[in-house]
Order: sequence, then structure tokens, then C-alpha cells
Amino acid sequence: MYQEDGPGAQKTVRRLLDVFKRHKILVLLPIVIALEVSVPLALKRPHQYVGATRLWIDTAAPNRSSTDPTQTLNETPSHSGQSTLQEHIALSSFRVAVGRRSPLASRLTAQGTPAARLDDKIDATLLSAFSVGIVGPQVLEISMTSKDASIIPGTLRALVSQYRDDLKKENDLSQQGQLKYYQDQIKAQQKPLDDARAAVNRYLADHPTASVPTDINNPGFLDLWGRQTAAQNVMTGLQNSAIAADTALKNSASQQIFHYKDEPGAVVKLSQKKKIISTGVAGLFGGLLVSALVLALLAATDRGARRREDIEDELGLEVVATVGDYPQSPARRRNIS
Repeated sequence: MYQEDGPGAQKTVRRLLDVFKRHKILVLLPIVIALEVSVPLALKRPHQYVGATRLWIDTAAPNRSSTDPTQTLNETPSHSGQSTLQEHIALSSFRVAVGRRSPLASRLTAQGTPAARLDDKIDATLLSAFSVGIVGPQVLEISMTSKDASIIPGTLRALVSQYRDDLKKENDLSQQGQLKYYQDQIKAQQKPLDDARAAVNRYLADHPTASVPTDINNPGFLDLWGRQTAAQNVMTGLQNSAIAADTALKNSASQQIFHYKDEPGAVVKLSQKKKIISTGVAGLFGGLLVSALVLALLAATDRGARRREDIEDELGLEVVATVGDYPQSPARRRNIS
């Protein structure tokens, strides 16, 4: 019949257990449905394939090779290459350029993607397709995951080619910026140099005997000659820097050089085991959440009086005694029947 109850929290737990026992199927049904739906959905998803290529990276001339034992580097070429390549992959324009020069563009066009939406489709497809890892101080691994195994090798080659082209273009822009900087500085330095030369010429015209700058009898000439020499030294330094920048631009190369260590080739189908497990766990948690809400709702709407506290709270009656349920002996059950 009615049972003694404990504190408030214990009372709530017991009430929930009572509701669960009475509505066991209803409470467990969301969990079963979630598992029945999530696992087949995971199995129906297209298979994923992965392919990779490995690059050997070194520092570009005129710098000494990073493999030179006398070199002290703050960062290995592979670490530098990883951060630079990841920055490029994060750019939508880079991903679109890769897709445009890879088999992906023609595949999407053949599948009916209109030209106006091709770039958006390429960007969405390649958004999370690439990963870059470090194999060693000189070796970088680039991998690609896709539902279409046939486009992976060509797209990896397109990525490497686009990366090389972008590094060359960025280095050209840097060299052009340096050359322009020195050219502007030369223009700015020309007037101080001309003024210093003019001052020396005027002094020589007024003092024909001042032919030797170090002549102690001509201290003014010494000062003017020093100003001219300093201005000329600045100009010479700027001109040498401009020549070096122009030479570097004409022989422009990226700060990194790399070549294939492992060509893009073999493509492997990824196992679905992890995907099924993760989807099943997600479905299980979702089902548990719904079941908990159902249980809480049933407990909140259940107004039945099944314990002493229920009688006292709902009806305002005082329970003076409770009679427990005792199991019947086999002999008594036989007599009753």
C-alpha cells in the first residue's frame, strides 16, 4: 500500500522511478527510435576517400640550404611551409583557384552546376577537404578527403601548383615594393645631394685657393665638402640597394623551394566504423534527452496518490498508519486459487 518516504530529493527520485516503471515502454521509445534512425543514416552516407602527397621543402637561394649543418634555424622548413600553406588554404580565393585548375571544376560542371554558381560550389567542396601535417624537418604531407576518389590526385597536384604560383607572385610583389621604395628614396635624396654639390661649387668660386678639403686654412670648405660626401654616400647606398632589388625582381623566386617526395597517387577508402559509432552515440544522447523530458513531463502530470506524502499533500488527510505489501507463500496462493 503506502510506503514511508525520505527527504525531498529522495522523494523526487522515487516518484520518477515509479513513473518509469509504469511507463517503461513510452520512456524508452525515444532512445530506440533515435538509434534506429541514426545508425542507418550513417550507413547510407557516401563513402569518404583520402589521398596524400609529400613535399620536400628547403630554403631558396641565395640562402644556404636548411640541410647545411652550419645553419641555425629558428623554424624548420616544414613548420614554415605548414603555416604558410594553411594560410593559403584558409583563403576562399585560393581554394577556388585550386578547384578551377583541378578535375573538380569539370566534374561539378558535368553534374549540372551552373557557371554562375561554380566558384561557390568549388569553395564549399574544398572548404574542409585539405589537411597539412609535418612528417619531418624537411617533409610536409598534404592530404585530401573527398566523396569522389577520382578527383583527389589531380586536385592535390593543382594545390601544389597553385601554391607555387602564389608564392612566386607574392615574392614578386614584395620585390617590386622594395624596388619602388628605394627608387622613391633616391628621388628624395637627389635634392640634398644637389644642394651640397652646389654649396661646394659656390665656395670654390668664391675661394679659388680652397682646392684641398683638408686644408686647415679653409675650415668652411671642409664642412661643405663633408656634407657633400655624406649626401653622396647616402645616395650610393640607395642606388646599390635599388640595383639589388631590381636584380632580385628579375631573378624572382619564392623564399621556399619544394618538390614532390611522394607524388599524389593511391587513394584509400576511409572506414565507416568511427562514423557509425559517433553517429550512434549522438543518436543515443539525443534519445536519452528526449526520454528524460518525457519522464519529467509524465512525473509532472501524474497526480496519483501512491505514498503517504501524496495523501497528506493532495487530500490534506493525516495518515496514521501504513500497511505494507507482503509476498504470499506458495501454499496460500494455491488456497486462494
